[in-house]
Amino acid sequence: MPSSFVGYGQYFKAGDYDQTVGSDATIGATVKFFTLQISHQPT
Repeated sequence: MPSSFVGYGQYFKAGDYDQTVGSDATIGATVKFFTLQISHQPT
């Protein structure tokens, strides 16, 4: 992480931002995550 970001909170997000419109449960996206890994290392 560049030193210019020191002091700012950081976070990780994983997801899908489906843009379909409808009230029917069959409309939209299905997202599945099988493996997510994150590693924090000291700076």
